[in-house]
Amino acid sequence: MTLDYTTTKTPIGILYIIADDNHLISCTWNKPKIEHYETRLQPKNKILQLTIKELNLYFEQKLQRFSVPIDFSKLEGTDFQKKIWKNLKTISYGKTASYKDMAIKVDNPKGFRAVGNANGKNPITIILPCHRVIQSNGELGGYTGPKKVKPYLLKLETGLNK
Repeated sequence: MTLDYTTTKTPIGILYIIADDNHLISCTWNKPKIEHYETRLQPKNKILQLTIKELNLYFEQKLQRFSVPIDFSKLEGTDFQKKIWKNLKTISYGKTASYKDMAIKVDNPKGFRAVGNANGKNPITIILPCHRVIQSNGELGGYTGPKKVKPYLLKLETGLNK
């Protein structure tokens, strides 16, 4: 499989983006390990262009719902992780859900730690909004990325970063 990749600068760091011709495959804060794929730096890929455009609009607070196509079957993860990642899209912009809420939503009420682990392996940050998942007591919990990102994104979505 040949994948295209690029990077984009955001107000809180560089994102590494990978796509095929039809779907977003990865959008992460950490440089991905792509050695096992045939890759090419291809900023003209329409999915990469759409991803960058929508991320820019998101950071300008002009976009609340991403339209970038994602094929969950192409993402590297377990069935449980993919189920969690799909459910992240149901958390509305500016809202949060707890790890426990997410566990209940996927019929695994005691699986809140597994939800946290799945969020930590989310391959498409921001677009699959794992930053919107917090602890039941209202504390933010962890985030696999720069420490400042989760509070920044939550404040951005509630208009507190203006």
